[in-house]
Amino acid sequence: HVSAHCYSERGLLAIDVFTCGENDPSVVADTIHSELVSNIEGLVLQRRDKVERFLQG
Repeated sequence: HVSAHCYSERGLLAIDVFTCGENDPSVVADTIHSELVSNIEGLVLQRRDKVERFLQG
């Protein structure tokens, strides 16, 4: 699951990536970053938080 939030007044695009099961969200984030960096000069990737998954049960 991917959501994007644009804060144009700050020049910021925040993207959240969540995955199910054993899938690595970093793969998705890195792919998005690679595509964006090829079109936007000076783009910086900042990883803020990693939330550990939990299981109900």
